Amino acid sequence: MLGIVLLLVGIFIYNKITEQKQQTNRQEVLNMEDDRRKFIRENITSYVKAERNSYTPSVFGGISGLTISVSNTTDYILDQVRVKVDYIKANGGIYKSEYVDFNLLEPGTKLTLPAPRSSRGTSVNYGIESIKSKPLGL
Repeated sequence: MLGIVLLLVGIFIYNKITEQKQQTNRQEVLNMEDDRRKFIRENITSYVKAERNSYTPSVFGGISGLTISVSNTTDYILDQVRVKVDYIKANGGIYKSEYVDFNLLEPGTKLTLPAPRSSRGTSVNYGIESIKSKPLGL
């Protein structure tokens, strides 16, 4: 009888110790994931890039056939990436600015969208204006 009680107490203690180790391991994994997300958040411009295609301005000015691509090299979905496109006149001034919104950009993907046409302009400048991602806290 004493042997059975000691065995049950031993099993109980063993289970508690195992449960405590598992809880500690889970917390360490969660902390590592939080640290990883924080690092990506602080360095998001290294993980999300915008680029444009080669386009040909019209002889009389104007831009058509311009596309913008955004790459998401994170392991997290991006809810929205907004790219600002400035259409530049021959004298260097900005004719107008337009925005291209990329919604629900999956992890590890690249998405290409057409940019709005412009009746004036000889070149473009572009850049990421904002990035929103619930999983990353952005």
